[in-house]
Amino acid sequence: MTDSEKMDVLLSEMTALREGQQKLEKGQYRLEEGQQRLEERQERLEAGQQRLEKRQERLEAGQQKLEERQERLEAGQQTLKKSQQKLEENQKIMQGDLFSMKVHMENSTDRNLQLLAENYGNLAEKLSKNNIVTDQQAIYQIKVNYLIEDVKELKKEMKELRDKVAQKDLRAAQ
Repeated sequence: MTDSEKMDVLLSEMTALREGQQKLEKGQYRLEEGQQRLEERQERLEAGQQRLEKRQERLEAGQQKLEERQERLEAGQQTLKKSQQKLEENQKIMQGDLFSMKVHMENSTDRNLQLLAENYGNLAEKLSKNNIVTDQQAIYQIKVNYLIEDVKELKKEMKELRDKVAQKDLRAAQ
């Protein structure tokens, strides 16, 4: 093998290494983008959770106001004996509705928060597993690339050895 051929081989190997490095950098960039998207999603989930908490606080404040109104109605019952029976019926209906709304809101809110928490945990676990697999794939790809280059080199060396042996056999035969 001439020096020029050796230089060509070295240049081709260097080019292959640069291409491999560029692929790795692109892969790392994609991983960083994915991580950034996940962080943005997490921020949105946290913002949503804060909005839910604010809504719950407003609902509780509304419930407190409703309870205060109920107390005023009870005070009004004492002064309005003619409508006492009707007011008591309305009060029972309101209490049932308030209780139903409270139970419905608590169940919906608790269930939604539970679903958010469960899905966030599953998402984090899947992301973790995906990162491990992606890292292993990148490592295997690098190893395969090196092995391919080694096999090419060995094939060239075997061909050169065969050619040398053939030339020696020809000289010996002459």
